[in-house]
Amino acid sequence: GSFRDDKLAFETDMANAAGEVEQEIESSNVVVYTYSLSPFSIETKTLLDRMGLDYKEISLGAEWIPGLISKDGAAKRAALLEMTGQSSLPQIFVGGQPIGGLFTGKPG
Repeated sequence: GSFRDDKLAFETDMANAAGEVEQEIESSNVVVYTYSLSPFSIETKTLLDRMGLDYKEISLGAEWIPGLISKDGAAKRAALLEMTGQSSLPQIFVGGQPIGGLFTGKPG
């Protein structure tokens, strides 16, 4: 296809992904976007489990590397970047609000 067709397809994928992300965030009090092979995602889930928190995990694939992230996962990652200014995972939402990832924020 042409550049214009590709751009339109990308914009459609992004709009669909943003809508899905918004629905997912609203579906549970705590939502965590992860990569299944990411040590940071694994550590985040372990921490939440130790705290006894109920959460909904949304995996965007094994890792961000092409071939390991699904097309849907890549679009959702781009939508998360638009929404939060952060593309790295994990990303945690509490009560529909982004609170960052495992190491987001000030130390201490």
